[in-house]
Amino acid sequence: MTTDDTSDSCGVLQAALRLNILYWLCMFVADSILGYFINIDPLESAPLKLVLFDINAVTTYWMARLLIRLRHRLNFLQKALLCFLMAAFAAPIYTAIDFINYTICQYPKPVNFDPLYSGYTLIESASMLFGWSCLFVAVLDNFEVLERERLLEAARKEALAAQMQALRYQINPHFLFNTLNSIAGLIEEGAATRAERMVLSLSTFMRTTLALDPMHDVSLADEIALQEEYLEIERERFADRM
Repeated sequence: MTTDDTSDSCGVLQAALRLNILYWLCMFVADSILGYFINIDPLESAPLKLVLFDINAVTTYWMARLLIRLRHRLNFLQKALLCFLMAAFAAPIYTAIDFINYTICQYPKPVNFDPLYSGYTLIESASMLFGWSCLFVAVLDNFEVLERERLLEAARKEALAAQMQALRYQINPHFLFNTLNSIAGLIEEGAATRAERMVLSLSTFMRTTLALDPMHDVSLADEIALQEEYLEIERERFADRM
């Protein structure tokens, strides 16, 4: 796994934790408000609900880790099916814990198993878990879109850099051949000092040019120094015109 993949997975996991906290907090508040309208004291039922929603939060955290691990291997429909199966598997466990927790809270009063209430609890828990799964799959898809955009932007930058490099390779030989011909002409004329000066200017100019990165800004001082070297070469080549 690369560093980018690791950091991206950490970002998705952090998003899962934030979604967990926000989602189950909203579910807790909504369930408390609903209980109030059906004559269930929100304060009295709060400890039971806190335990249940904490268990749900732990469950969805591990569901998130599984989805993160498999996100590049499954398409959207496969992810949705996996979410449905995980919710269907976890809902009966939630219902059983709800019954056990309620039995403990009512102790020593006897508690009879109510199939109708348990059925409602099963449907409610499955709905909440599947709802969370759908939201998290949307988060995963958003991360995948951002990842594709990042890779596309990197590819565009690489293509632009390659294009700029190719352009430099096209320009440099033309300038280099003309300058070398001028140096050869000076040597034939016996102007060794001028030829030497032109060789040094050409060497400095080419070294600086090849070291520059076309994708990054150049300071004004470096740009002026580079142009001075270029003009020094041109001055030797066209002394009568410059």
